[in-house]
Amino acid sequence: MRGLTLFLFDLRFQWRHGFYYVYIFVCICYWILLRFVPETYQEITAIVLTFSDPAALGLIMAGGMVLLERDQGVHDPLFVAPVHLRDYLLAKAFSLSLLGIYIKTCVHKGSNLLILWRNNIFQVV
Repeated sequence: MRGLTLFLFDLRFQWRHGFYYVYIFVCICYWILLRFVPETYQEITAIVLTFSDPAALGLIMAGGMVLLERDQGVHDPLFVAPVHLRDYLLAKAFSLSLLGIYIKTCVHKGSNLLILWRNNIFQVV
């Protein structure tokens, strides 16, 4: 139960501090980048972005989240409370994984739509 509460707290913390807006901005940048990649390399570029983006940005966001929590003094009362370190770390890992999966899905689906658009499948006859 404590793990679920920590997980929900992390989701609210990410939302409150604009992590999702940053990820949406990065997705839009990736879609624009994919638009200018030559058609022969577009599929492989989309695959590379799909698998490398959540890892790189997740690492940056995890660091940012820990620094924000440290500045706000979240860690001191957290470790006095009856919360195990394992529960805290698992909640962080799951919340950032959920964010990464969401973005990976958006980038991949958006790149597929871009490839279909480039191949004139959406063209009205």
